[in-house]
Amino acid sequence: MDMSYLPTYSNLMKARNTLKLSQKGHELLDRKKNILVSEMLKYVEQARQLKEKIDTAFSEAYAMLQDANIDLGIENIMRIADSSIEDDGISILFKTLMGVEIPVVKYSPPNKVVDYSFYDTTFSVDKAVLAFIYLKKIIIELAQIDNTIYKLSQAILKTQKRSNALKNIVIPRTKKLELKIQGAIEEREREDFSRLKVIKKGKIYTK
Repeated sequence: MDMSYLPTYSNLMKARNTLKLSQKGHELLDRKKNILVSEMLKYVEQARQLKEKIDTAFSEAYAMLQDANIDLGIENIMRIADSSIEDDGISILFKTLMGVEIPVVKYSPPNKVVDYSFYDTTFSVDKAVLAFIYLKKIIIELAQIDNTIYKLSQAILKTQKRSNALKNIVIPRTKKLELKIQGAIEEREREDFSRLKVIKKGKIYTK
């Protein structure tokens, strides 16, 4: 038998305390969800602006690459690309927002940007290289923001589920238990009062 359902004042106080904690928890979860949604919308707007930049940057970078191909030939451009410096300056850190781990991409570009001879190339190659370096920078930034949006959206869904569980299951069930125990106690007190009245009347009649 579940002792928490017994009509005692102790169980009534436990039910009331559980109800208060559940209502407070629901309020805090709602507040957390609103903050997370507000933050996510900021990142969504940043992502939208970056995607517009990336579309433009892609078009410009490939147009400059085409100019370089025309100036030097595709084979020479491929040879330059094969000898390019490996870029491993990306590291991922994390910061916390309302208990959610948000990725922070730290990018440290190599000290030497290009590894080809300026004598054997033209300005069109330099322009293409710089365009792709800029493109890489904003792609890294967008990757961080997209990952942040995903993390926040998952946290919002989780918070919403917990909030709904409190609102639709825990709180109504606890209210029902509180009323059930309170009603049983009141009924018992009425019965005790009635018995006392009968006992008092009996004592009066026997005198």
